[in-house]
Amino acid sequence: MSEQLAVRGLSQAAALFGGIVVLGGGPATASAEAASPFENGPGNIAGLASVPKAITSDQASDAAYMNGLDCSGGIIHAKNGRDIGAVTAEHCGLTEESNERILGSNGKTYIVQPNLVKAQTGPTMDGLKTAVAIHRYIVPKNGNNTRDLALGIGKGEKVSEVLASYRRSALRESKLRKLKIGDKVTMIGWPSYAPGNTTGIDRREELNMTVRALGQTTTTLGKKLNVVWTEGPPNKDGAICSFRSSGSEGRVKIGRKEWSIGILSVFNDLSGSTPGYPGADIISTPPPKLNGSNTSGVCGFSYRVSSPENGTGLVLNAVRSFDKIPGYVTPEEAKATARAQFKDPTYPKTILNGVINLPIEAGGGGKNNSTPYGIWVSNPVLFHDVKNETTIVGWADPQDPDHLKFAYFKDKNFWLAAYPHSSTDPVKLEQSTGPYEYTGDPSGQTSGNFVAPDRGPIGKQSPDQPDFADGTSTVRVKKGGDLTVQPNKK
Repeated sequence: MSEQLAVRGLSQAAALFGGIVVLGGGPATASAEAASPFENGPGNIAGLASVPKAITSDQASDAAYMNGLDCSGGIIHAKNGRDIGAVTAEHCGLTEESNERILGSNGKTYIVQPNLVKAQTGPTMDGLKTAVAIHRYIVPKNGNNTRDLALGIGKGEKVSEVLASYRRSALRESKLRKLKIGDKVTMIGWPSYAPGNTTGIDRREELNMTVRALGQTTTTLGKKLNVVWTEGPPNKDGAICSFRSSGSEGRVKIGRKEWSIGILSVFNDLSGSTPGYPGADIISTPPPKLNGSNTSGVCGFSYRVSSPENGTGLVLNAVRSFDKIPGYVTPEEAKATARAQFKDPTYPKTILNGVINLPIEAGGGGKNNSTPYGIWVSNPVLFHDVKNETTIVGWADPQDPDHLKFAYFKDKNFWLAAYPHSSTDPVKLEQSTGPYEYTGDPSGQTSGNFVAPDRGPIGKQSPDQPDFADGTSTVRVKKGGDLTVQPNKK
């Protein structure tokens, strides 16, 4: 872990104020966070027993490697013991930011996973067996940044049954609040860093730890996850709750039954030895203080379960490719439709009266608006598809057979900074039908432009910048799906 993400050479308590990062097998986008002490004071669960030092047979057999997500998880069983799903972490490639969620024409939400995700079990990576193949997921709904727990659903299994089965195995939040500091927790997962394992073959790792706190925590990316914090020493292989053990279940034992306290979402390596991941989300507030003398890892378990029944969850259907999504329109198909609509004098077009700095790559392929390519376009034409949640921007291009070029945007990523032609000619959206005629620029200084009986010029690309003193506006897609222009404050 880099010096920016860990504090070395300090006491363990002070080291907690160093970097705490999100877990995951790759560059993850889920939250990392820090916790407050027990909100209502530490309590006690009657009959709470220490988890034995040896791996419990149930937890060992349930500990899964999520092949295709490169994370850990836990098998979910039906009442008859049948394997029907797996619990894991949303930040393991299932967030809205890491894998685009697409609404199909049938009203269902889809994600593309080129390879089928399999929850596999076994003691070593070279001998894993598939317990259940995951075809759907229950994840926090779009925009919910307080949860990280995700449920994978096996083929043909009911969402309601997988949800109910996991809930039967997990402590409710009211019971979690009664845990006391020092209660024993066991986690079994597949951390990628285990320096004591010299076999060359990754193996399942057991970690024993104790409860420290429960509360809401925040991260540098604005996450506010609710977690149970634990602390513990490295195991015999030198492993802690680090990268790739995301999604591992933490379990306590009450009487003869094991209960899940949630899935591993975040950690802090106090030793500073775990290799870091670039771009990992960082906890912006420190977790609770420690009292152990042999603690190397602090682990945060996200415990809140999302459900489509109460509006907190969303069902994602996993397909292998975009063409498997009902009604999906590719960027190329969307551009072809826009080209035909531009030529059709009966089809109403939207013209942005103003000047934009078009955020596209040199080839005109769609990109987000974080890296402007530097193309200034006057009066571009906008095509907005509410159903497919896309916006296409068009402008003149002398090299194109139709003298027309397009940029494609998904609505959730779309915005344009627009500048007025003058202080007396504000940025606004105007309607036009055409027909349009292309007029070239013999000097080659601009791209030329289109003109029409009802409007002109349209889509002129030139090196001339607008007068920034005249102010700016932002073009966005508002919630109802319509394009809107919002003047920015000077």
